[in-house]
Amino acid sequence: MNPSELAVMADAYYTLRQKRLTLSREVEDLKEGEKEMKRVLIKHLTEEGVKVIGGKVCTVKLVPTKEPIVRDWDALWAHIIETGSTELVQKRLGVTAARERFDVGEELPGVEIVDGDALSLTKS
Repeated sequence: MNPSELAVMADAYYTLRQKRLTLSREVEDLKEGEKEMKRVLIKHLTEEGVKVIGGKVCTVKLVPTKEPIVRDWDALWAHIIETGSTELVQKRLGVTAARERFDVGEELPGVEIVDGDALSLTKS
């Protein structure tokens, strides 16, 4: 590709990325609205003692759940280390923390940093 074709592609990339970011913001707004409606429904169904309510397009049923909440991370980590119960946590590396350690020369067992490329976009 010649430079002018690359410039056109860069503009198209920027435009497409902006559309995605706009849609992502809209999705986040919708998620917040959905979360609030869910909260209000649960609150009122619970207060009214209603387990099921039906509208024109759906039926909502209040289903009891048990949600784990960590109150003492130190105690939980000690348990995980002592018992080897690593299935209790999601296996995902903190990218920023790993990069910071590698930047100061610290090695992480089982982890390597590989070279890659990224794009930096600045609106003209």
